[in-house]
Amino acid sequence: MVMKTERTTAVLLRDHGGVQCSLFHGAPVSVAADGTYRKALFPDAAYVGYRITNGKREHAFLFHTNPKHGAQVVPGV
Repeated sequence: MVMKTERTTAVLLRDHGGVQCSLFHGAPVSVAADGTYRKALFPDAAYVGYRITNGKREHAFLFHTNPKHGAQVVPGV
């Protein structure tokens, strides 16, 4: 019998020392505390919008969680 394993991708949520990491797209299945930071956990095949703000600089990333050895495919990007 073959069992399918559900995997999750952890995304760090941080608001410390002038650096803020947040989500702008996607719904995590849960948010877990890990010491001083929080982690948003996403299932396979989820689209995640992630923003990092440091002072006046802001960077945004869009990625697709995927169990195939880190392969990420986002149509149209």
